[in-house]
Amino acid sequence: MFPRLKTRNLSIMQWRIIRRMIGKPRRCSSTFFAEERTVLTEKRRRLRELQRKVHQGTQLSLADFNHFRDLPENIPAMLTVGTKVIAWLNIEKDKGFHAGTIEAVDRDENKYWVTFDKQDIGKHSIPDTDIKSVTPCEMISLSSLEAVHTNRHLVALPPSTPPRAAPVLSSSSQISTNTSVLDPLLASSPSVSRGRISSNDQQHSLGGFPTDLLRQ
Repeated sequence: MFPRLKTRNLSIMQWRIIRRMIGKPRRCSSTFFAEERTVLTEKRRRLRELQRKVHQGTQLSLADFNHFRDLPENIPAMLTVGTKVIAWLNIEKDKGFHAGTIEAVDRDENKYWVTFDKQDIGKHSIPDTDIKSVTPCEMISLSSLEAVHTNRHLVALPPSTPPRAAPVLSSSSQISTNTSVLDPLLASSPSVSRGRISSNDQQHSLGGFPTDLLRQ
């Protein structure tokens, strides 16, 4: 019920809450086994769905990761044709585990057609729950797939607009401004002195020239 609970160092109160959420155990009852089979069947269905999507190269979405959240971290990939396997053969004559080679994959029925090494057994269809690869098979890591999805999403985001730089005055404009301030004739012109004349000076000037000078 809590597949991602990695610690046992919990307080008594926390253990009581977990036991209350689990409910009253019904061990070795028909209801208990029926519920366990239902949970196992649903988990196997999602495992097969993830295996098909990865095998077909389908890009997983955020909804897919939420759907597969409670599955094991590492999941074996689908077996391919030519893989050496050990399979459980459920027939009366040769009931037991036998070695063989996968000849075909039946994705609709979730089975593998296996040709067994023992000649008198022949070729049989084996469910994916009763077969195991002889060599270590490729594993699907959910955390790695989620990290790839996150990086692809970050790369797809549009770049932010860089801030605009403040305008820089050219050397000629700076020289002209400084010259206007330092030169008494240019400093007294209307275009320059208009921004620096106070309200009192505006009352005693006409066109930027002192009224007393004009009267003379």
